[in-house]
Amino acid sequence: MEVLQTKLKVTQNDCEEMMRNLPATRFAYWILILSIPFAILLGYFHHKRANLAIAENAEHLSKLNNDAILLGIILGFILYILCQFFWKYAVKSFGKKLYKTHKKRNAMSLDIRFDKKSQWFVFSGREQEKYTKNAKLTIVSTPNNYIFYIGKGLYAGKLFLPKHGDEAQKLIVKEIIDILHNKENIPIRTSKK
Repeated sequence: MEVLQTKLKVTQNDCEEMMRNLPATRFAYWILILSIPFAILLGYFHHKRANLAIAENAEHLSKLNNDAILLGIILGFILYILCQFFWKYAVKSFGKKLYKTHKKRNAMSLDIRFDKKSQWFVFSGREQEKYTKNAKLTIVSTPNNYIFYIGKGLYAGKLFLPKHGDEAQKLIVKEIIDILHNKENIPIRTSKK
């Protein structure tokens, strides 16, 4: 049994990065963003119906409808900006909560092992959790880390391997990524943040 082993420190930035790229939170983000045009269209159709009742002639109706479109565009832009600010705050909050959970469990330094034969991850800093290759594994490459999500949902197993560090750690991380990406054909999604 050949085991690759590395130690890493958990930081709040790493926790925020894990929560930002978690498939469940990304899905919630897109639902939030895509709901803005839906809300604007509902408001527009409501104004259009109300404009029919108060319009004096066709020209006045056209002006009222144009004003409703302009109002919808302005409100959509404002809602988009508010959603972006809310989302940044929510990700920071989720990351801070995850960081506090690590701190509470006294898991600020994780000893991560990867069994090459069985493709098992073992986190000795987190009560010996084991994740096998049978679980749904998602790999996200960010500028600072490779993030692994094992399972689905908000409470999926999360782990990161830093891209930066000493040469021995970089080689171990590269070997793990090569095994999972090239031999197991697990795709790696790239994220800019």
